[in-house]
Amino acid sequence: MTGTRNLTVERPYIKAVPNHGVDKHKLRPATPLIMAWDGYDLTWTEHETEIIRQMWKHDAEVQEIAQAVDRPEIEVILLLLWMVETGKIVLKPNEVLGWRGSE
Repeated sequence: MTGTRNLTVERPYIKAVPNHGVDKHKLRPATPLIMAWDGYDLTWTEHETEIIRQMWKHDAEVQEIAQAVDRPEIEVILLLLWMVETGKIVLKPNEVLGWRGSE
């Protein structure tokens, strides 16, 4: 067939995009993008985050925190991850977001 071209583009290994960077390959993706956590509400008020921070400080479990703010546990876990990443809370020894290991 004359006049046709192979439009397949081979991409070399792409390094992870640094925080706050723009991944130019996602601006006009060749395939649909997956929206992680679609369907969850990942927005929080300052009041909610303060309740969560205080409960975390006083050793509340993720289940207790989720009940207090009337949210699914996964939303609370994702917020806690963000709070750890931004230095708003710290993990305690032998602890992974509310699940305490044996000492």
